[in-house]
Amino acid sequence: MAIDLSVDYVAGIPGDRDAVHVSVVLSVCAESRLMPGDKVRFTDTTLASVVKVDDDDYDGIVNPFGTPVEKGWTARIIIRPNRTSNVRHVFDVTLYSGNLAKYDKPQNDPYISDYDDEEYDGCRHC
Repeated sequence: MAIDLSVDYVAGIPGDRDAVHVSVVLSVCAESRLMPGDKVRFTDTTLASVVKVDDDDYDGIVNPFGTPVEKGWTARIIIRPNRTSNVRHVFDVTLYSGNLAKYDKPQNDPYISDYDDEEYDGCRHC
């Protein structure tokens, strides 16, 4: 039985086990330190960097099982349910209301850069 993460109630027998896919994007912490479970918003459509937000206008959360993430470090961002299509190794993300976080990107920041999508066209860790 597959588990639907978009609902609070899950039918099944207690003790049943199932593995689920969650959509994860590797992004750079663009501003202040991020803590596990912090709500974040992407800063642009490349999804390469995130900033913390304190409202319901967020795209995902920092890996709740991870450790604190300092500015410039890479974090696993778990995308909110119902924001992705075709959860596989490659998926599209629907950003919240199309709003992107605003921040002052330093010039020539070595941690935040565009990358070649073709380099990551397959499953890198399977």
